[in-house]
Amino acid sequence: AIDSCIDDWEDIAELNSIPGFRDRVWARFNKLKDAGLVS
Repeated sequence: AIDSCIDDWEDIAELNSIPGFRDRVWARFNKLKDAGLVS
């Protein structure tokens, strides 16, 4: 389970290296938060 977790983190780190990707994720997250779907 830990190995797959680390793999996921590496995937996420790769995605985070894409310009603007993190900003889009945060924008989506903040929209969900504003809608009350995320606490």
